[in-house]
Amino acid sequence: MKVPSRGLFPVSQMNDGERISKGTHCNQLYELNAPGFPDTTPNTLTQRVASVSRLTDAVAAAVDGGRAVRNELIAARGEFNTLFADYRD
Repeated sequence: MKVPSRGLFPVSQMNDGERISKGTHCNQLYELNAPGFPDTTPNTLTQRVASVSRLTDAVAAAVDGGRAVRNELIAARGEFNTLFADYRD
């Protein structure tokens, strides 16, 4: 089996726990290195922090079940995948 090269594992294939961990890690790296990032970054830190928070809340709520909760989880996953798609390990 060929192992993908460093950082090419798409976020769409991650489970929710991996997404939350990766998002939190990326946000921390961004905060620590903010001076090195251009001001024109397409996704702001605030958006990404909110996305991780939304996904965390949706995962917690999904434990209780319900169609609306599942729809929110799907929407949160989509938002997260969009905001973090360009990040690599």
